[in-house]
Amino acid sequence: MTFATLYAMRGALAEDSMYFIVSVLALGAAALGGLVAALAYDPGDYMRRAWALIGLCYVLLVVDTLAFGITSRSAERDISALGAVTSATLTFVANVCSVVGTVLIARAWRAAGLDLGVSAAVRWVAMLLSLALALWLVGEGAWHDVQTLLGGDWRALVYLASSLGDIVSLALVAPILLTAYALRGGSLGWPWALLALSSVGWLLYSAAGGSLGALVLGPAAEAAARPLEESLRTFACLAQLCAGLLQASVLAASEQPLPARPAFARMP
Repeated sequence: MTFATLYAMRGALAEDSMYFIVSVLALGAAALGGLVAALAYDPGDYMRRAWALIGLCYVLLVVDTLAFGITSRSAERDISALGAVTSATLTFVANVCSVVGTVLIARAWRAAGLDLGVSAAVRWVAMLLSLALALWLVGEGAWHDVQTLLGGDWRALVYLASSLGDIVSLALVAPILLTAYALRGGSLGWPWALLALSSVGWLLYSAAGGSLGALVLGPAAEAAARPLEESLRTFACLAQLCAGLLQASVLAASEQPLPARPAFARMP
C-alpha cells in the first residue's frame, strides 16, 4: 500500500526524493523481516543469531542511506572523503553481517542433522558455479571499483564493499536452495527459497549499472539504469521481508497446541 501511494505521488515528488523514500522503506522492511524472524526463536538459538545478523545488516544500510543518501552506481553522491569512508565502513560491516548470517543459514541443515540428499561434491560444484556466475556479473564492476579507489576516489569503497558482499552471498545461494529443495512440499522450504531470491536480487542490483544493464537494456541502458537498479533493490528487500515473516509464521504454527480430542458421549 505504501509503495502504491508513492507511485501515485510520483509526479509531485522530485526523482531523487522518490528514490530515497522508496530505498529507506524497502531497506526498513527487510530489516523488519529479519528482526521479526530472529525474535521468533528462543534466546541463544542457532537460527536466532543468523536472522538477527541479517536484520542488523539492513538496519546499518538504513542508517547509511539516511546519513549519506542512496548508494547507486547510476547516481553520484556528493560526499567528502570522510563521509565516503564512513559510508563504506557501514556498508562493509552490513555485508559482513549479511554474509555471516547467510553462512549460518546455509549450514542450518547440518546443524539440524538434515540430509539434503546430495553428495558433498555436488554441493561444492553448485557453490563454485554460483561463484562463477557472481564473478561474471559483478567482477567487472568490482575491478573497476578497485582501479577507481587506487586512483584516489574514496567513494569507490562503498561500491566495492557492496560488490564483494554480493559475490560471497551468491556463492552461498546454492546450499540455501538445496535446503529449500530438501524441504520442498511444505512451508518450511519457502523462507530458504525467498532468501535465495533476495541474494540473487542484490547481485543483479550490483550488476545493473554495468554489463547486465547494457545486455538487457541495450542503447537505453544509461537512461534506464537507475530505475532498473532501484527495482532490483526493492525486489531483494521485499523478498527478505517475506522470508523473515514467513519464517516467523512457520515457527508460530509449529508451536500451536494440537486441538483437544473431542469427548464422545458414553453409550448407555
